[in-house]
Amino acid sequence: SLSILYHCNIGWPVVDEGSKIITPTCRIAPHNATAEEGKKHWDTLDKPTHGYREKVYFHDMTPARNGNVTAAIVNNGFKTGAGFGAYVSYNKNQLPRFAQWKQMGEQDYTVGLEPSNCGIEGPAIDKKHGLLEYLRPGEQKKCSLEFGAITEADEVKALKTHAATIKTEWVSSYRDFVKKP
Repeated sequence: SLSILYHCNIGWPVVDEGSKIITPTCRIAPHNATAEEGKKHWDTLDKPTHGYREKVYFHDMTPARNGNVTAAIVNNGFKTGAGFGAYVSYNKNQLPRFAQWKQMGEQDYTVGLEPSNCGIEGPAIDKKHGLLEYLRPGEQKKCSLEFGAITEADEVKALKTHAATIKTEWVSSYRDFVKKP
């Protein structure tokens, strides 16, 4: 089987109180009851919080025509409100799944942006639901990621404008939108 999950942690100064997660999400599902409780603010980051319980959300992203998706975190507190951020871009045809890990703890203050072809629960769960991907002998799979800094106001505006065109729907489980390989 082939399970690839890129756990891309973004921290301070991009991650800060009031920073926003910007994604072209059409469907989103909370991982558990803790995430369900926090779903109203899935895209807004808190200050470091004592006793914070991590929250994970599964996203179904709307890709560009070429299959590319960009997920970003922007801190608007920089450059007189113009913003500063970081992004990860990937191709949804190569990595069809995406999880967002939000940990706003005092010691563990980060957000994970996680493009993948698998779930965070492990291959046994994916296999149980028919979601495990396999490679035949000699077969290869290419996956590409791009990481970058967002330093210009027009970059922030373009990301926000694109994300605003996509209606985000809450569903109860990632199994409502993840397709079998």
